[in-house]
Amino acid sequence: DPQAIEQPLDLSIPENKMMLAFYLAVPEVENERRALNVLTGMRKAKKEGRWMGSAPIGYKNCTTEQGRKYIQTFEPAASIVKWIFNEIAQENYNTEQVWKEAKKMGLTCGKNNFRNMLRNPVYCGKITVQAYKNEPFNIVEGLHNAIIPESLFNQVQEVLNNRKRTYKKQYVVPEQLVLRGFLSCPKCERKLTGSPSTGRYARYFYYHCGAPCKYRQRADSINDRFLEELIALRPNVVWLPIFKSILLECYSNKTTYSFNQRDQAINQLQTLSKKFERARDLLLNGDLEIIEFRLIANEYELKVAKLQEIIDDCCDNLEQFKSSLNDKGTALLRIYDFYQMAGVTGKRKLLNRLFRSPFTFDNGRFLNKKYSIANLIYHRTTSSL
Repeated sequence: DPQAIEQPLDLSIPENKMMLAFYLAVPEVENERRALNVLTGMRKAKKEGRWMGSAPIGYKNCTTEQGRKYIQTFEPAASIVKWIFNEIAQENYNTEQVWKEAKKMGLTCGKNNFRNMLRNPVYCGKITVQAYKNEPFNIVEGLHNAIIPESLFNQVQEVLNNRKRTYKKQYVVPEQLVLRGFLSCPKCERKLTGSPSTGRYARYFYYHCGAPCKYRQRADSINDRFLEELIALRPNVVWLPIFKSILLECYSNKTTYSFNQRDQAINQLQTLSKKFERARDLLLNGDLEIIEFRLIANEYELKVAKLQEIIDDCCDNLEQFKSSLNDKGTALLRIYDFYQMAGVTGKRKLLNRLFRSPFTFDNGRFLNKKYSIANLIYHRTTSSL
């Protein structure tokens, strides 16, 4: 029979079985008490607005000098999360398409975790406290920085609650079918789809309609004619100053984060320098051992190198950007150049901004084109299209 070295029991004596039960019950009670203390502490921390556990996507776990844990925003994941919520709120694409596009941008999570992320109020600066015994479910203000405003989070929740299984434009389509979803059938006015056909030597793409009209047209010919339509759109120089100011504002907003990082790195560098000076004074006064000082110096050099790298990587190119805008002139507004430089996703986003409804292609001409902004910014130089 097994015996404990520190607490041996002779089970042939009936009274010792009471001691065995006591020895077995004590660690069980201790474990449950520890579990209850941990649960109570975690709920208290959540009520104070602190996030418990691994940081969610877009944040990272950090520790203060006093040893307290907290989370802070982490780039570029935070920008991807913000982009996701904006895309879901606009309702141009379904959730799965937004998830696939976000994965290409660097998002690392599965589909289920992605849907849970959209429901998590931590991104608008809130912390959820689950119901426990007599305490109801509650949402409190978090101590961390929000990635999105609360209004945007609530808008996304309304979209998710009311979303139906309807057709949405796709992010990823073949480059040969970039106009799919923007063309309507000249016979039945339904939206055209597209698909490739395998020929003897190659694959040929077609825009086509379903039954019963079975309209069908080569995709490359329609795409080429559409490029001619864009070439015919010439910008109105009146809008050029406004467009330049918008570009400057966008450039400034995109570089704000890197400038903030540089400022934080400079402040941290100054703090490290003061600490290192204090350590050197302690060494000279004999209050610090040389071995300890060398460890501090090595750690100081590593941190300074990282911070200096952040400072060097952030350069102010605003004046250079302004000069580039002035040099390009009206070429900044040429929509044909924008369209040609963009990828498939960028081209479709541009088409979404240009046209209010689908248009048709019949007998080599585009018909029923309803521009949203092009009539104000551009004028046509040819009358054949």
